[in-house]
Formats: sequence, C-alpha cells, structure tokens
Amino acid sequence: EPLLLHVERSQLRWFGHLIWMPQGPKECSSPLEYPNIRLSSRYSSRNKFSSGDKLFYNCAEGFTPFTGSRVVACKGGTWTRLTLKCERKPCGSAGEIVNGRFVYSGVEFGDTATAVCDEGYILVGEVRRNCMSNGWDGRIPVCEAVDCDDPPVVKNAEMKGPQEPPYNYRTVISYQCRVGTLIGQKEINCTKNGTWSTPPRCHGKILCPLPNVANAFWMRAQNQFFRHQDTILIECRPGYMMKGPDTITCNNDGQWIPRLPECRRRPERAAGRRLSGVLLGTWSTAKVDFSYQRKEKKSITVLHLEYSDFYTLLSDSPFLGPVSSTVELLYSNTPVSHCWNSGALT
Repeated sequence: EPLLLHVERSQLRWFGHLIWMPQGPKECSSPLEYPNIRLSSRYSSRNKFSSGDKLFYNCAEGFTPFTGSRVVACKGGTWTRLTLKCERKPCGSAGEIVNGRFVYSGVEFGDTATAVCDEGYILVGEVRRNCMSNGWDGRIPVCEAVDCDDPPVVKNAEMKGPQEPPYNYRTVISYQCRVGTLIGQKEINCTKNGTWSTPPRCHGKILCPLPNVANAFWMRAQNQFFRHQDTILIECRPGYMMKGPDTITCNNDGQWIPRLPECRRRPERAAGRRLSGVLLGTWSTAKVDFSYQRKEKKSITVLHLEYSDFYTLLSDSPFLGPVSSTVELLYSNTPVSHCWNSGALT
C-alpha cells in the first residue's frame, strides 16, 4: 500500500506513482539596492539567503534617517519592501566673514559656500567651503583691505594728500602743476584692484581744454587744445539762444575767460497777428488806436503828406474776437476814411 506522510499538501511533491515528498522553503538571492541607502557591510559577501533571514540597511554617507524601518526579510523567495527614507544632512551656516559674506548653493550635504569680499577688500584663504557628512570643510577665510603702492610721481607737479602709507582703498591724491597746464584728472584714487587710477601730466605750455558748450559750435579750427591768449567765437545752433559771452579767451591759468556761455532752447513764440490798413484823406499826422477782446490796446502813428497812406501793426498776442479801431487826426481838419484788416503773423 502507498505510504502516506502526515505533512501539509503544499509541502509535498509526487514521487513516482506512490509517494508525496516534502518541498523545502525557497531561498532569496542578493538583496535590492536603493539610492542613498547602503546594505550593512556584514552581508556584502553573501549572495543567497534562507527564508526568514533578516537584513539591515543604513543611510549612505552624508544622509540621515528620516522615516521608515531599515529591516527587510526573506519570505517565499522574495524580500519584503524597504520603508527606510534618508535625507541629506544639514550643515547650517558656514560662518561669518568680516567685510565679506558667503554665497550659498545650499546648506545640506554636497552644497557649497563661496566667499565674497566687500568692494575694496581682497580674499585671503580658500574661496569655497563644501558641506560634508561631518559639516563644512576648511576654515573661514579673511577679507583684508586693499592697499596701493606709493602714488605715481608726476613731473613738474606737486602732490597733495596722505604722504605716507598705507594708501587704502579710495585714498585720494591730487596734483597741481608748478609750470604749464594739467592734462587729465587732477585727482587719482586707490582702486578696488589695489592700483592707482590714471595720473595726469603737466604740459610745459599753458593750454585750455575744448570749450564744450552744449548745442553750440565755435568759429575756429577744431583743435584738441588751445594755447594761452587764443580767442574763439562761439555760436548757438539754430533753435537756441545764447546766455553769456560769445567770445572767450584762453587765460594763463588754463581756463576760459570770462566764462563759457550757455545755449538755451529758444522759447516758442505765441501765434501773433498782423494788422494792416489804409487812411484816405489829407492830413499831416494821424493816430490809430486798436482795442482787443483782452482789453489790450495798440497804437500806431501815421505821418502823411499825401492823399493816402498804408500802415502795418504787429502784435505778439493773438487777437481773440472782434477788433475795433479809432482814428485821431492831430493836424488836419479834413475828414479821413479808414480801412483795415487782420491776418496771421508769418
């Protein structure tokens, strides 16, 4: 008779035609890999695991556990799901820099902090710090004030300002020529790069700069410089009127005298009117009065020894409305006829 074993049917297998044999538990192969998570090193040499075996995971370097379990188990030939979540470790502030600051890409593992000095200071030390698993690497750098070398000597010029170092950023030195004319800026300064700005020079002869007047031109050759006692005539461009002298002379101190003029835009003229008329008759002197709606009055005196005379009267103010006129004969007893009209001023 067939021999029956008292085991669960799921653990049996058919052997020949007679016997059910038990089936062993399934094994698990190497466990899965996860980003930013590492398997405990004691399992690194194994590639087969028995059912019921448990493995432990840890966060990778620079990461710290955030949530979930770090344990998985082999069940039925497969690994249970890992619920461990890891996040980057924070590094916080990289430190304070006197006369400077750090510019951050972030403050977590893998981020960087770049040192930047204020204008006029230079960096001494490493420019960048890295956020590592144990915090920021390196040291906090230092920002030192920029110093310039001794200021340049300008031939035939006196130097005014600090006479001894240090010449720090923005230190100003001025020059004055003993003889001749100063060409360039009379002041130089220690720049943020630790160098002096361009110094001037002294020209042996007295020269005046270009008479740059906005909206004007001068009546002479367009020289780069003008010598002592050179005189030029300045004219304003069309549409501008001059305020100040139109003729200037190069003085012995390298300046224009009496001074440079100004060219100001000519104000727009209000629309005016022209009155014209004729007096008919015989008279020696007649006075014509015009009255306007604005209650303004204009007068014209017409001298005449003939039978008729024409006259024209210009007004800067536009006539608004009716215009009336009266004629007063000063030296005549003869009646006079008067005709007139108005038109736009051109």
